[in-house]
Amino acid sequence: MATAIPALAPADADTLVLAPYSESWWAKVGAMAPADTRLAELNASSFSGDIKAIGYSRSQDHEKHDIPMTGPSRLFYIEASSTDAAQKIAEWLKSANGFEGRRVFVEGSTVVIGQSWLTSFKAPEQTMAGAGGYAGVLTTTEGSMYRNPDNEVRSLTGPDDTASARALTAVMRNGFGFTEGTTWVGTSPDGTSWSGDFRSGGVDPEQINFTGPEAPWTLQQ
Repeated sequence: MATAIPALAPADADTLVLAPYSESWWAKVGAMAPADTRLAELNASSFSGDIKAIGYSRSQDHEKHDIPMTGPSRLFYIEASSTDAAQKIAEWLKSANGFEGRRVFVEGSTVVIGQSWLTSFKAPEQTMAGAGGYAGVLTTTEGSMYRNPDNEVRSLTGPDDTASARALTAVMRNGFGFTEGTTWVGTSPDGTSWSGDFRSGGVDPEQINFTGPEAPWTLQQ
C-alpha cells in the first residue's frame, strides 16, 4: 500500500513507523508520540473511513525555539483519503481533548502533529522517501518500522562532536555492538512484536566492551 508519509519525514530520522489505520494501530502508534500531545487518548473512529495510514518519526530538531532544550523532533502523521478529509481531521485535532499540547498542520492530504512549541511545518528538502537504505513496507494489515542507531545519537544529543554525543555513540558501539551505518527495517501485524533484518551494518559482538577505555559509560572529553 503506497503512502505519502515518508515524503514528509526527514531523511535523518532515527525512527519511522508506518501503519494502516485501525483503532488498535492508532493506540500503538499514538503512544509513541509525545505524551503531551495526548494522541493515544483520542478516538478517531469517526474518521476511520477517511484515514488511510498513520505514522510517527523522531529526528534531530534543527530549528531554534523560544523554549530551549525541547529535545528531538517527534511528529505524528495522519494520511487522509483527500485534502478535504485532512482539513476535517485537522480541525478536530485543534479542539479535541489535549489540544493545548499539540500543533496541527496540513500538507496536502496529510495531517502533521507536533508539540506545542512547533510554530510551523514544511516538508524537508531531504526525506525518508529518498533516503538510501530505506525500504519501508506497508500493507493493509501490517505496519513497518525503520531504525537508525547513528541518527538516534544525533536526535538525542545533537551534533556528533559533543561530549554527550561521544558518550551515547560509545553506548551504541561498545554497549550494543551496532556498527557504523547500521539500519534496520521490520514489520508487525499488531505493533506488539516486530520482526525484520538489518538493511545495512548490524551488530558485531567483538565490538562490545564493558571494561576498556571504550566502555559505554566512559565519557571522553
